[in-house]
Amino acid sequence: MTADEREERKQLQAQNRMAGHEAAEASSGPDALDMLMALPYIMVPREKRHTILRELEEEAKVIEQRRVDEKVNLWMEQVNSG
Repeated sequence: MTADEREERKQLQAQNRMAGHEAAEASSGPDALDMLMALPYIMVPREKRHTILRELEEEAKVIEQRRVDEKVNLWMEQVNSG
């Protein structure tokens, strides 16, 4: 490899690195659509958000408990009838 080829290769590598850095910088900022999607969550006061999340967690636990109860009851009926 000649000195000119090495120099050309170095320049090409430097350009590729610079292009990679520019692409990373361009993609690192917040996306406008992401900001719009987050806006409703940002606008809700913190305490209200926590209250809503607690209610949803409690509701999910009740639903899961019902599912487990139904499964156990079905199993008990099968055992008792067999």
